[in-house]
Amino acid sequence: MSRLSLAGRLLLVAAVIGAIDIVLCGIVLLGNARTATAVEVDANLGLARDYVIATVGSLLRGNDPEDVLSILPDTLYQPRHARITVIDAKTGMVHVAGPPSQDEESAPDWFRQLLAPPEKTVILPIRVASDTSGKVIISSDPNDEINEVWEDVRTLAVFGGTAYAATLLALWLVVRRTLRPLARMTEGVERLGSGDYATRIGAVDVPDLALLASQFDHLGAALERTIAEKDDLNRRAVSVADEERKAIARELHDEFGPCLFGLKVEARSILDSSVRDGKSGIAASAQSILAITDQIQRTNQALLSQLRPMELGQLPLSGALEDLADTMSGLGPDIDWTIDIDPDFGSYDDTTELTVYRVAQEALTNALRHSGARRIELVARRDPRRPGVAQIIVSDDGRGLAAGSAPGNGIRGMRERVASIGGRLTIGPSAEGGVRVEAEVPLEGVAMQEAI
Repeated sequence: MSRLSLAGRLLLVAAVIGAIDIVLCGIVLLGNARTATAVEVDANLGLARDYVIATVGSLLRGNDPEDVLSILPDTLYQPRHARITVIDAKTGMVHVAGPPSQDEESAPDWFRQLLAPPEKTVILPIRVASDTSGKVIISSDPNDEINEVWEDVRTLAVFGGTAYAATLLALWLVVRRTLRPLARMTEGVERLGSGDYATRIGAVDVPDLALLASQFDHLGAALERTIAEKDDLNRRAVSVADEERKAIARELHDEFGPCLFGLKVEARSILDSSVRDGKSGIAASAQSILAITDQIQRTNQALLSQLRPMELGQLPLSGALEDLADTMSGLGPDIDWTIDIDPDFGSYDDTTELTVYRVAQEALTNALRHSGARRIELVARRDPRRPGVAQIIVSDDGRGLAAGSAPGNGIRGMRERVASIGGRLTIGPSAEGGVRVEAEVPLEGVAMQEAI
């Protein structure tokens, strides 16, 4: 029972109740039929006795008493529900009175045994001159009554069975139609769970479920608004963070750069002067200052690259990705690289460009460091089905993902960044047994050449 659906449970309960009702009705019907048959047979047995007595008396008045037994079988007719047999005591001949009943025995034996009352017999002796010359035996015969009951039962069974089946069919159709909104709600919950917050049930013509469907639609609308607000908030947060990084990078470039350059020039001048004057101590100090300045410049360049790649904003997105691919391929010269970058990528808003760039950078870096791959492929293109969405795919033929391994900070950062602007990131096995990273990023900004 626990494995059945709600519709199955309702149909099973209705079927069991209907079957019990049919069985009880059958028991009552057969009990009444058995009683009625016994009463009918007893009544007709008495009538048959009176009929035989009246017939014998009539024959004795109009015929020779010695001839009564020979005339009696042809005079009598078989009454309903009884059998009359005439026995001649002198000759031992047995005569069945009248023509046999024309009723066909259509009832099966088990039904006949179920309804047949105990057999009863009435014996009427016939005396001529104080001697018993023969006798008439009247026996109960309920067969024709049982046959009639059988015909009625069979007719009721046909109509009752048809009505029973029709009732179950109608109940199944009604339950199916009534529960159809529940199936829609179940599908709607699954779609909500998968992130389709625009799912709605719509109007439901079942009053008991109309309120539930309406509340479901209100919940879906509220979730859709909430998710939209969250996505907008996340995008703004990422945009603000990117603007802060951009401002810091600008300060590092505009302020630290000239200062470090000036410091390097002065240190070089001191070094040159000390060399000419033969002051080796000062020259060594100047050399140390130059080395420290070089280290600060390299650190400054690394910070600038981490905060915001210099290529972004100066080149279209396709150009920045090509520079990234060239840099990465230079780090793995023994690897077979496949680079497919859509040249139609233009210039977009800072958040979108930085997200696309960082996803490609992180995925390529992980493939280089951890996969042990002999082949790495980078695909960056517009989604053929959705031109407003950028696809970034990085796959390799390396050792693949370790079972049960937790994602690192880089992967978590990629996933959060992509999700914050309404995108999607999936990581799984590649066709060659390595790792496949695919990101779908909405291109919120529009390239300048496309806007013209």
